[in-house]
Amino acid sequence: MTRPDYNALADLLRVPSIDMAIARELLKIDITRVQDLIGRDPEALYDELVLRRGKPVDPFYLYVLRSAVYFAETPNPDPERVHWHAWQD
Repeated sequence: MTRPDYNALADLLRVPSIDMAIARELLKIDITRVQDLIGRDPEALYDELVLRRGKPVDPFYLYVLRSAVYFAETPNPDPERVHWHAWQD
């Protein structure tokens, strides 16, 4: 097993909606820093997770990705919008 990149994990954990499990999933699709989320499409990232796993992924991950991209792209993010539940359909 590959040793985790603790610096990358720490950076991703700055996003309020990302926990350790999600950060590890993001590393698997080459998201290693918050800045990697800038300009990315949350739905496309979700599709990458599905493809990587080879099976359906809980829609919760899509909500997290939406909030994470918002956090990464917004200089002063609204505290109410940085949490995954603000991004449910």
